Order: sequence, then structure tokens, then C-alpha cells
Amino acid sequence: MITNFQIEDTILCDANRISQILSNLLANAITHGAVGDPINVSARLENGKFILKISNGGSPIPENTLKTLSEPFTREATSPSQQGLGPGLYIAPQIAIAHNGTLTARSDLDETCFTFIMPSA
Repeated sequence: MITNFQIEDTILCDANRISQILSNLLANAITHGAVGDPINVSARLENGKFILKISNGGSPIPENTLKTLSEPFTREATSPSQQGLGPGLYIAPQIAIAHNGTLTARSDLDETCFTFIMPSA
């Protein structure tokens, strides 16, 4: 795992819920990422926003699957790993919304990346 944290100020948030976002997205990257490819985790403050990114290598998530990732109890049907029912990727955006933030996902041949952004104050 490669980490890069650039947090030099206080962030007003529910630390337990933000930890849950990190845990859920990290577990997803471990479960579905390519074995041997690093998982990148970065966190920084920029222009009054807290930005957390978790990315991993592996096969891209199909566009139609990306659209349903945050729906409860769904998972990629073609995934070799059938662990879990998907509540982690349902809970994470709900936590983001509760913090006036967003959680987005993009996936291509290079990486799959989840980005959580919220106001830092």
C-alpha cells in the first residue's frame, strides 16, 4: 500500500464515519484489486476541502456496474470474488452526503479510483 497524507489542519467531521468510508473503500480495493498492484491512499486539504482518494489496479469496472455500485446489496456479477453483498459501497456515499460531501468512482484500464470530497470546516 502506498500512502500520502497532507493534513495540516483540523477537519470538522464525524471521525468514526470518515474512518468507515476509508475502511469500506480500502476493503473494496483489497478484494477487487489486482494481486501485486499497489493500493494508493491519499488524503489532503485543498481550498477548504478534505479530499480522500483510494485507487487500485485491476480490471476496469464496467460502466453499467459503476452506475449501480452505491445501490444496496449489489455487486459486480462477473467478479471472481463474490465476497460481500455490497452494503459498504452503499453506506460510504450515505456518509459522504451526511458530511455535505460527495463520493465518486471512475474506472479505466489504468486504475479504479474512489474520491471522497467534503468541506473541511
